[in-house]
Amino acid sequence: MEQKELVKKLETLQKTDYDALQSYDKALERIDDDELKNQILQFRKDHERHIYSISDLLRTMGLTPSSSFPDLKGVFLQGITAIEGLSGTEGVLKALEKGEIMTNDEYAEADTWFVDPKIHEIITSNYKDEKKHLNFIRNAIKDKIWEKRDH
Repeated sequence: MEQKELVKKLETLQKTDYDALQSYDKALERIDDDELKNQILQFRKDHERHIYSISDLLRTMGLTPSSSFPDLKGVFLQGITAIEGLSGTEGVLKALEKGEIMTNDEYAEADTWFVDPKIHEIITSNYKDEKKHLNFIRNAIKDKIWEKRDH
């Protein structure tokens, strides 16, 4: 893969993580369950770490990473989170699930790239996190974990 194409693809991954980060911020405002909120906060930190790891990759390539990521998909995800938040914790989680499906799709594609092993290692690590996020959110929705706890 040529460097120009790789840079564009890495920036797309970075924007995807930034979009997810924004959605997690909105979700955290609407989730009352402390244990669930702590888990969501950890996932938010994962997305933040992904942004930084991709920035570091871009720096090693002699580039200056973007510090802002305006993206229509991000606005869309924030809107979904805000709207579905009206239906409580389950709605917020369903909105996050939609975002994580998109993020997982992006990382699944990235995981097939033929790139330097160091780059692939970071992509694979980030993708592992994304799969963990999606699995947790799907199970939380299925099991309605916020309804089973004593508050």
